[in-house]
Amino acid sequence: MQPPLSVDQRLRHLAAALPNTAGVVMRRADGTGKSVEQQQLELEERLLSEELTRRRVKHRANEIQDDALFTPPDVPPPTLADELALPNDGPKYALDELLILGGNALITARRKTGKTVLIANLAKSYADDAPFLGCFKVTPLPEGQRIAILDYELAETQFRDWARALHIQNADRVTTLHLRGQGFKLTAPTAQKWLVEHCKRLNVGAIICDPYSRAFRGFGKSNDNDDVGRFTDTLEEVKYQIGARELYLTNHMGWGEEERSRGASALEDWPDALWRLTKNERDSDSSRYFSAPLGRGVELEEGKLTFNPVTLELIYGSGNRTDEAHKRVEDLVLDYVRDHPGASSSEIQNTVKGASKEDIGDAKSRLIGDGRLRVEKDGRTHKHFVTVMRMRGVAVRGA
Repeated sequence: MQPPLSVDQRLRHLAAALPNTAGVVMRRADGTGKSVEQQQLELEERLLSEELTRRRVKHRANEIQDDALFTPPDVPPPTLADELALPNDGPKYALDELLILGGNALITARRKTGKTVLIANLAKSYADDAPFLGCFKVTPLPEGQRIAILDYELAETQFRDWARALHIQNADRVTTLHLRGQGFKLTAPTAQKWLVEHCKRLNVGAIICDPYSRAFRGFGKSNDNDDVGRFTDTLEEVKYQIGARELYLTNHMGWGEEERSRGASALEDWPDALWRLTKNERDSDSSRYFSAPLGRGVELEEGKLTFNPVTLELIYGSGNRTDEAHKRVEDLVLDYVRDHPGASSSEIQNTVKGASKEDIGDAKSRLIGDGRLRVEKDGRTHKHFVTVMRMRGVAVRGA
């Protein structure tokens, strides 16, 4: 069955059916006559009236539905003075430096950078009260509560293989809802109610939803701020009804070089903290990098992740993509000058392989600036040598 035509489509069909009829009079059964222009105007008025009626009915239906679903919010103490008198001596962060207590985090990752391994490490930290990424303290959930993973992405067998590799000591503090292929859509109030009851029964205190693109299905267009807002509002309501403390949502970055979440800008406006998982796209280096560049009380600079392929453990450390790229080219220059002492600037820039001339020139300047290369002038030629540095009596060339 074909869907009904919109007002604009019906008007276009009418115009196409009546070409070159300006001034033509069409006789009606009662003998009166109206021009085509008059009849078209009357039809347009009738269609517009029908469309306005349809919109009013839809708006009223939404109002009735919202009234039926309304739940009064928790009311705080009546005045700010009363509110400020409340105790405020508990922990401020769910994860030190990364997320405030009770907050929401959006984890945005390049495709195939290990997003699911990252959230598996996060679940392990909650379950075992272990520092996340080896250095960020987790505020434990209340006694008896557990973290839930809403997994729309992995096959169940692969998830279990990864969970076994992580050696989670308190696996009973993690519960997983495998939703891949289940057609589970949060747009349905029945699905929301079921999820709330399921999580309450399991005493869930924190939620990881992976990934956004699949959990969002049914809410509309992912690049529409209103549709995305309806989705994040739904997540917030579900979280609140469950009584969960934190909520984590994963998403993929777009295809361009800009490191932001796919979809509407409203998605990145929603969370309390934005996390980034990236890799160096321009180098063959497969290293991953983690940062939390924006958030309420959150600003963690990019650091390199060390990955254990056996245990799947991730450790955050120093070093970012810019530093790593600089070091790689600097090593190329140092290696060349060690093998060719006295090399000139043009020789270095024209002979060293593996980087652009501009990057090689910049690396050479940095090496001279920090003393790892020294320059001797021979007429109009500048000759380069690796500096011999002494550390506790041991000569080290170029360090």
